[in-house]
Amino acid sequence: MGVGLIIAAVTIGATVATTLFAKGPRSTKGADMAPANLDAFRLTTAEEGTVIPRVFGTVRLPGNLLYYGNLSSEPEYEETTVGGKGGKKKKQKVLQGYHYRMDVWQGIGMGPLELVGVYQDDRLLTEQGGAISCAEQVWNNGTGAFYPAQAGPYASRLPGVSHIWLRQFYLGFNVSMMPTLHYVVRFCGDIPLEHAILSNGVNPAAIILQLLLDAGASWSSIDKPSFSAAASFWAQKGYGLNIVFSRQKPVRDHIMQVLGAVGGWLIERADGTLSLRAPDPDVAPSATLGEGDFLEGSFSFKRAAWDTTWNDLSGKFTDAAQDYSERAVTANNAASIQLLGLRRKKSVDLTAFTDRSAAQRRIEELRDVESYPAASFSFDVSRDYAHIEQGQILEITHSRFGLSGVRVRVLEVVRGNLSENRISIQAKQVVERLSGTFVPPGEPLPDPMAPPTVVYPPVTGIPPWSAPDLSPVPLRHARLFELPRNPETGSEPVVLVLAARELLSEEGVLVERSATNADYSPVGLLSAPWAQYGTLAEAYPASTLAVDDTQGLLYRPYKEDPSFGPVSRTDLFGARRMALVGDELMLFQTVVLEGSETTRLSGVVRGYMNTPVQAHASGAAIWVFRNPGEGNTVQGLPIGTHNIKLRPVSGDEVLGADRVDRLSLAVTGKAMVPWPVAGLRAVRTGDSVAVSWSPVDVAFGGAGTRTENENEPVPAGFSGDFVLTAAGTEHVVNGTSITLTRSGRFALSVTARQLGYVSPAAYVTVESQDGEYVA
Repeated sequence: MGVGLIIAAVTIGATVATTLFAKGPRSTKGADMAPANLDAFRLTTAEEGTVIPRVFGTVRLPGNLLYYGNLSSEPEYEETTVGGKGGKKKKQKVLQGYHYRMDVWQGIGMGPLELVGVYQDDRLLTEQGGAISCAEQVWNNGTGAFYPAQAGPYASRLPGVSHIWLRQFYLGFNVSMMPTLHYVVRFCGDIPLEHAILSNGVNPAAIILQLLLDAGASWSSIDKPSFSAAASFWAQKGYGLNIVFSRQKPVRDHIMQVLGAVGGWLIERADGTLSLRAPDPDVAPSATLGEGDFLEGSFSFKRAAWDTTWNDLSGKFTDAAQDYSERAVTANNAASIQLLGLRRKKSVDLTAFTDRSAAQRRIEELRDVESYPAASFSFDVSRDYAHIEQGQILEITHSRFGLSGVRVRVLEVVRGNLSENRISIQAKQVVERLSGTFVPPGEPLPDPMAPPTVVYPPVTGIPPWSAPDLSPVPLRHARLFELPRNPETGSEPVVLVLAARELLSEEGVLVERSATNADYSPVGLLSAPWAQYGTLAEAYPASTLAVDDTQGLLYRPYKEDPSFGPVSRTDLFGARRMALVGDELMLFQTVVLEGSETTRLSGVVRGYMNTPVQAHASGAAIWVFRNPGEGNTVQGLPIGTHNIKLRPVSGDEVLGADRVDRLSLAVTGKAMVPWPVAGLRAVRTGDSVAVSWSPVDVAFGGAGTRTENENEPVPAGFSGDFVLTAAGTEHVVNGTSITLTRSGRFALSVTARQLGYVSPAAYVTVESQDGEYVA
């Protein structure tokens, strides 16, 4: 039996509900006003062929209209006094409209379901606030045999479906649309598993078990002890889920939705047995591996960099206390935010939780995992360890790498051919208990202000602790750099703000501008302008390869704040960090500490964003920072000269403007200058010279431009033209090619021109002989 089975989904046939957008009843008052007929009502809750929802827990969902009919109307009159003959007044009844009632039958979901509450037009109906207004209400939880006789041949008598019958349901006064009804229902079935039903939902293990049984799995294929252990773990966590499965998908996808909310693994063994494993970080290790257990040369591990972790998490959950609306819970790692100098945000889906406290516990658990740079392990072992499975905990000791008793969780097991005495394992460090404290549901949170349970004798001779002064101080190192045109910030003038923190407690920078250096006004409050400042420890020539893996940038950092780690080659262009030396922007792949004072960046991409590749002297300033636009740029400054002040912010305190040095900034419109063309080539055939080129629409030159033999049309966003200059004669070209008639040797250049701004020129020399010549 495989877990790729499809959950059997049946459909509700709303064959009568075909007039969804009919004309409404007339609203004119008067004695001649007739009541609306059945076809005049717009019925917005009818969908033919919809999949019947499968509900676990307590959820709010709309009903699906199975039948409607027997419309009745009751007129309402108002008695008024009108003038008559001879000045006598008489009373007269004037028709104001009609009250409408109708028989309604709606399907809800696969039973058994208990009806908990009803919302009409987003208003909760209660006995005090007015329950469902109808002559008769009958609820079938999916196990009863009741079906309304009024539906006649239209009745969809689907076994196991919960439905509700409302005889003469009150539609309203002078209405043209049936009210929208949402039902709050609770799963009340019996799932054969310990702790199946929790106070705030259904146990994830019970949901997975029921899905497998619904899909046709037999009890003989279920590893019952593993499901019981997982159920106990999630019950202790208080993780009750409330889920509606309303789409027909493979059961594997539904199970992945459940595991996505709480973590865990469903394993299908070679004999077809299905085992469930919860992510319990405290379970005993399934195996203890020493250095001699790893096959020779197979053991390796790497630790993630801090700047690849997520330190600010938010999640949406469904709050049962707020009419089942979506609300948010958050959790962050303040230490990581201070270390990196910015918030790395991640959103998670917690909509299966309807209890705020459970959702908060879950997002804090995810925070502890996502904000720590866990180590990843890869190794091979012999088939003596064939019992190792996904999700199990292993304990690793490897003296050569300085590892002792490290707990890792198995992520992948590859067994290969039976003829090979080798099993390959991918694992990740268990970090849940390295940070944070788990408080079981129902237990009080520790009081940080409570006195200690053990009172120690006073210690003398130690001065009392005083809170550190975190008031902001002036920045010693800062730089403003006008960005060239790039995909991150476009063609509008954008200024990059780079600053090195002094106290490591600063939370932002208030940027102020003045044209006269007299009256400064705010232009932006930046949350993450922090960059690592340093000076080059050796000269860096302009003659390196476009991607420099040989020499790299060696520099002395002022402070290692923020910190940066190595990335893989495939992530080089997506790592979202770069370096600035002089006027040259560069990317870098690896970060290696050399000696006690210097750091070397290698895998350097020169001339990023088409900045000029320059030679840099020893002692030149270097800035290492995160991509522009991540809380470190200022927009909207006009072209011209500006006086800028950067005022650090710490808590509610902003450094006084009188303590901040003025920085001069000249905005020239770099972003409006087009990129140089690429792929410039000329093909001579006699006196005919065909010249072609490609506009550049990427962020980097050199290492990332198109190949010389690739010619592209003008991008849709380019509204300018090109200027070709040959032997002093200019040719304005609207396309990307031109044919010249010229003999003898000559040089030509091509520039891109847009809104009066001209790109740097690309050059090629054409010899007198036939052939192809490239720039």
